[in-house]
Amino acid sequence: MNMFKIIFSNGQKILFEDIIELTFEQQEKILSYAKISTQVELKNSKSGLKIVLDVNQKKNVITIKDRVLWGKDSKELYKEQIVKFTSHSVDRMIKRYKGDLTVIYFSVIKMIQKAEEISDQAEWKGYKLLIYTFLFNSNNTLNKIAAAFMKRNRRLQVITAMNDQVTERMDFRISQDSEMSEKLLNLRSRLKNRYKH
Repeated sequence: MNMFKIIFSNGQKILFEDIIELTFEQQEKILSYAKISTQVELKNSKSGLKIVLDVNQKKNVITIKDRVLWGKDSKELYKEQIVKFTSHSVDRMIKRYKGDLTVIYFSVIKMIQKAEEISDQAEWKGYKLLIYTFLFNSNNTLNKIAAAFMKRNRRLQVITAMNDQVTERMDFRISQDSEMSEKLLNLRSRLKNRYKH
């Protein structure tokens, strides 16, 4: 585990705690970026600071992911909240994947379980950890699941899930499906209540 203090432009401080050891250069990149931004600005930015990972760091992320998810199927991981989904990820998944929402949850968890590689870049958005993108190929479709390790690395939180075959027509069909829209609004409301701090 890697720990160091980050000071934002407004003087706010947080303790960075991530699952991998960052190099001096990677730490300096984060510290320099924090000096010119507030945490709120970073959290609200569309994309975060990209941190290029080396081969060993990527292997370590996969090893830790496998350890966190080991010995349980997707239903157990979901039920025991070892893998959780943000309201943002739910919005994205409904737009990108077809079918019942619960089935989509289990499918995304299975993709994370089966993923043997991650993106070359992690992302930092002002939090005390990095976001990693797990890659899983299925039926010639590359699925990308961005997730962060939480609760002292005993949980995974899915930030977003996407694939490379998204079409505007699919988004249109979902927006026209009133039953699906109602389900999404109810789920979004429940998730917002659950994740209130």
